[in-house]
Amino acid sequence: MKPIYLDNHATTQVDERVLKKMMPFMMDKFGNASSVDHLHGVEAKKAVEDARKEIADLIGARPAEIVFTSGATEADNMAIMGSIDMGDLKNTHIISTKIEHKAIINTLEYLERLGAEITLLDANEFGEIDLTQLQKEIKPNTKLISVILANNEVGTIQDFEGITNIAKENGIKVHFDAAQALGRVKIDVRKTPISMLSLSAHKIYGPKGIGAIFVNKDRPRVRLNPILFGGGQENNLRSGTLNVPGIVGFGEAAKLMKKEYNQSKKKYLEFRRIFEKELEGVNYKINGSENRLENNMNIWFPGVEAQALIRLISKNISLSTGSACTTDHVEASHVLMAMFNDEARAFESIRIGFGRFNNETEIDEAVVLIKSGVEILTARFVD
Repeated sequence: MKPIYLDNHATTQVDERVLKKMMPFMMDKFGNASSVDHLHGVEAKKAVEDARKEIADLIGARPAEIVFTSGATEADNMAIMGSIDMGDLKNTHIISTKIEHKAIINTLEYLERLGAEITLLDANEFGEIDLTQLQKEIKPNTKLISVILANNEVGTIQDFEGITNIAKENGIKVHFDAAQALGRVKIDVRKTPISMLSLSAHKIYGPKGIGAIFVNKDRPRVRLNPILFGGGQENNLRSGTLNVPGIVGFGEAAKLMKKEYNQSKKKYLEFRRIFEKELEGVNYKINGSENRLENNMNIWFPGVEAQALIRLISKNISLSTGSACTTDHVEASHVLMAMFNDEARAFESIRIGFGRFNNETEIDEAVVLIKSGVEILTARFVD
């Protein structure tokens, strides 16, 4: 019997409906979308443009504003390095936060080594940034504000409308990493004039290896420089043969997320209620804000090492700490450290991500197993 999967912030299972849509483009409909001199290519191009429209519809964009990438990491890199003058980094200031995904943090560290000035905003105990601090940190040479819209560890949803308004008032481009937020947070880029959004398919029951960046073409229009060069695909912004099956899958996944938004929200809130009820009497606290992704629970069990708990129940449940692991050591989550500056809390917290294919029976079973594991490890510690 497979473990109950509760790590849906890391990745999601491909929906069968998505796979069904993709399969013809792996077999019979195998044309290159750039080869429009024949029917195979025309067929592939049409499929790409249909998918582009579905993704655009999910965020209120126009299809021409969606540029396909290999994933959100590439989109993050493109948003940062493509939107600034890489030849004038000593006159470039970028504002981000201490709770970003590593795709942002590592890119900013690289630019800082090359001469750019980087400011990382603090996060409070709920994982929220302070808009007053953001306003104070803006300088005459601030070229970009980049913030994770919904955090991948604690699920906190930032005030993206407030952040966008500050950016607009100061004439600064604003980028959001929306990998976790896509289809879960209502975003309308026409009502909220966001400059750029990074998007991912495998967080919304689509395939791995495909993502996109939304690039606003309204005023003030965002102009990006490519970071990949070659055949000039995607209007010269992202060269490389298009991953047609992946794009088709991404489009179908976006369509389903929009269609099932209300149903999913209700389901995940019920899962949360079950967890909270079953954990009554256990010493625990939720990391993050009430204003967080409905499918997220990041739980601190004081005195219980998260890795030990995960190992104890790993045959029955798949979940994670959200911490960064390497072959040599496990690091405390930089997100939780930024929020609490408490290494013990960071090492004693687990991340639970509910998903489309979980059911109430699984959730009941999972919370009983987690509770039992906590009790076993607590008893060992007391002994």
